[in-house]
Amino acid sequence: MLALNILSTLAIGGYTCGLVTDTTYEDHRGWVRDHLADTTRVAAAQSGTLWYFHQRTINTDGKVNSEIYGIRLGGYGRYLDQSGILYFLEWDTDQIFYDSTFRALFEPIGRCGRTVVCRSRPVQ
Repeated sequence: MLALNILSTLAIGGYTCGLVTDTTYEDHRGWVRDHLADTTRVAAAQSGTLWYFHQRTINTDGKVNSEIYGIRLGGYGRYLDQSGILYFLEWDTDQIFYDSTFRALFEPIGRCGRTVVCRSRPVQ
């Protein structure tokens, strides 16, 4: 019985070890590391790993920066702009992309994995 348990554990472990996993967090961290200075302020909803490596990160899903809960649709862009955010990284399905002030103040500049990368628009 012990041998069967060991074989089962090895078989399942060997199978799952080779599976492709979600790389969103690694994509965020890698893009910021490769493209931005350590002093650049960024924002992302999926920001746990990113913040660990880049402490100038604002979390936009409210888990860390809870003040975001008080912002209504139409105010996210203003909040990010007033917070000094220059780049925003998030999945293209995030509600922030429907925010009128976000679209007015930030522009998409590319992708990293399944994430859209936006930059603060230059002041005219």
